[in-house]
Amino acid sequence: MEMPTTERLPVTPADCPGNAAIRRRYPIDRATWIWHPDNRAGERSFVRFTLAFATQEKTALTFDVSADQRFILQLDGQEVGRGPDRSELGGWAFHRYRVHPKPGKHFLRALVWWLPSDERPLAQVSAFPAFAVAGLDHADALLSTGKAPWRASTVNGWSCLPKNPLLCYHVIGSGFHVEGTQPEGSPTEPVTVACGGDSLHGVVHTPWRCEPSPLPEQARTLFAGGRICWTQNDHHLQLAKDEPRAGWEPLVVGGPITIAPSSEVQILWDFETYVCGYPRLQLDGGEGSRIGIEWAEALYNEFPPTAHTPKGHRGEVAGKHWLGFGDTIDHPGGSATYEVPWWRSGRYLRLVIRTAKEPLLLRDVRPLHTGHPFTRRWSFTCDDDLAGILELCESGLRHCVHETFIDCPYYEQMQYVGDTRTQALTWLVATGDRRPVQRALELFDRSRWVNGFVAERCPTDQLQMSATYSLIQPLILKDYAWWTDDAATVRRLLPGTRAMLECALACLDEDHLPSKLPGWLFVDWVARPDWAEGTPGGMNGELSAPVALHLPLALLAMASLESHFGESLLAERWRDWAEKTFHAIEKRFFHPGRALFADDAGSTRWSEHAQALALAAAPLVSAERRPTLLEALLAPAADLAPASVYFSYHVHEAIVEAGLGDALRARFAFWKNLLADGFVTTVEAPEPARSDCHGWGAHPLYHCLTGLAGIRPAAPGFRRVHIAPLPGSLTFLRASVPHPQGEVSLHLRNQADGVCIQISTPVEGDFLWKGEKHALGKGENRIHLPSR
Repeated sequence: MEMPTTERLPVTPADCPGNAAIRRRYPIDRATWIWHPDNRAGERSFVRFTLAFATQEKTALTFDVSADQRFILQLDGQEVGRGPDRSELGGWAFHRYRVHPKPGKHFLRALVWWLPSDERPLAQVSAFPAFAVAGLDHADALLSTGKAPWRASTVNGWSCLPKNPLLCYHVIGSGFHVEGTQPEGSPTEPVTVACGGDSLHGVVHTPWRCEPSPLPEQARTLFAGGRICWTQNDHHLQLAKDEPRAGWEPLVVGGPITIAPSSEVQILWDFETYVCGYPRLQLDGGEGSRIGIEWAEALYNEFPPTAHTPKGHRGEVAGKHWLGFGDTIDHPGGSATYEVPWWRSGRYLRLVIRTAKEPLLLRDVRPLHTGHPFTRRWSFTCDDDLAGILELCESGLRHCVHETFIDCPYYEQMQYVGDTRTQALTWLVATGDRRPVQRALELFDRSRWVNGFVAERCPTDQLQMSATYSLIQPLILKDYAWWTDDAATVRRLLPGTRAMLECALACLDEDHLPSKLPGWLFVDWVARPDWAEGTPGGMNGELSAPVALHLPLALLAMASLESHFGESLLAERWRDWAEKTFHAIEKRFFHPGRALFADDAGSTRWSEHAQALALAAAPLVSAERRPTLLEALLAPAADLAPASVYFSYHVHEAIVEAGLGDALRARFAFWKNLLADGFVTTVEAPEPARSDCHGWGAHPLYHCLTGLAGIRPAAPGFRRVHIAPLPGSLTFLRASVPHPQGEVSLHLRNQADGVCIQISTPVEGDFLWKGEKHALGKGENRIHLPSR
């Protein structure tokens, strides 16, 4: 049969979000939600829903689909999509698909599963098991649950493995054990578990208040590459110090390998890059075999390893110890394909195989690589060797963008506000794709607590509060407003942001200090005793300058947004409060003797963080104080707590604002050392690092393009461009960044008679060089600045 074509469609958000699950705003709002009749509340469920239907003529069928928790949808054996995109109940995602079946009989099939809270990922929110399809127009009667003759059958043989305590805070869900001997249950009529509809009295019909996600379908392609770096005829967790055997190369390109009967073997595949992928095995023969599929970011130097044990060079395995995470399959023989329904991640994949009396053919063991679709639209070259760290940053970034931005693929897979700020900026300059950033802002907006603050992370099955992270949300909104041309989303999110800042102002004490901010007041992972749990001064509740300075920065960002979006009175109010709070912080924490901000009121603790955040409040800090604050970052004293990977973004911003390109490149030494240590992605923190792939570490890519090349938007919607390159001792520099109307590019060359600059831009703007401004017109601009 010729396969039908399928596509996922974008859906425009409907008016009046307060009517979600009350009025029919989308077809999915009238859907009947169904499940298997034998389901027991709170128990793990894998259910296959099937629908046979026929079409009389070639026609497109459009329908909405969602599930609690996850679905994989196929039409005539071809995958249509997976979802729904991770979300909160207050804005539950649905997908809209259009299929183009030819006349004849067709078969729609959905594998839907539901896991209890102790087995599912912490980022997976849930109400109860359910599945819904709502056909549009003539597809309504043909496809909609509750109308079309859907059938449900249990998919047996799935259980969850116990969690490994050595992985510490590892919350991406349990590994699976699959018993291939278990038959699927008989199809039966599903039961209705919820119904949408219109309520005249404002009653919410279902727990899923549906809203469309702006994302496209996640990419899914079979991975091929890397090398089989080790094999052993045992399952020991320490790799022997002999050389690996040859002959296993076909595995990395999807070729077959036969495992002898009555044997055990472990095979270590070094992807030589980072992979986020769905485990997938195609097997033949091997009756009674057991196959383990485990993933790890690196091997460990010490035994027993934990998540925080040193790993050494990431490309070395000999003599090191394995600590991984994954799934096991009991294969009954014959020909079968197994796929785990949620993705895993790492640089290394370990196959742990035990065969019985029959040889086992590994027909194809390549994982299904996944992530948000990535198209590189940035470029940067100069006469410093930065290519390696920029590739490293791009790799770290792209593996942390999926249905949401995530902090790290291996340990948490959660979207934190602070992490997202640096990731979103880097993503926008790398791709110009606004959709993940729009999605993040919408999710944060819907996560607001009764105290008005956005949650520290979302979606999540376990709410967490951090006022410092919440106060970064207005900065992300301002970044989004300037880098994209999506004013409608910005306007839609302004009211909630105003409400949060009002709640933040309610946390001020009589001295105008934000001493009553709620939650975990995280600033940075700093390896010092007085920075317990990432909080300056520890968790004793004492206000510190790095914590307090988050508030005036949020107020300044909001003032800029209000000013540019037509609310001048509100802009004036936010600026006034920014001044009041900043000067109160200055009064409490500025030390005249050192001309620096102390972390504490007694001037006993100091940090780079306080100086960098004070410099970020440029309109508020006096000009005479800026040099000493900057000098503290350029030549920090031993008693200043150093900024780690995450917070280095703010230090880099201060150096860019000061116009010091060479000093910025000097700060990249940490990332160059990562390359020397065999990293293929950006790390969470200095060694001993837990996460080897953490999106917040990718920001040097942002600062090469917006700092060294100096390309930034000068107005909301990127309607104007400001270019202020910082080549320092570089003799040439070439860069381009995406723009909503194309791209902005810069080519700078130092020549004997001066500096030659070529700039291409789709909008007007200005070029700044050594204090002098030059107007830029649309199109090509050539500027020659003679030597002085």
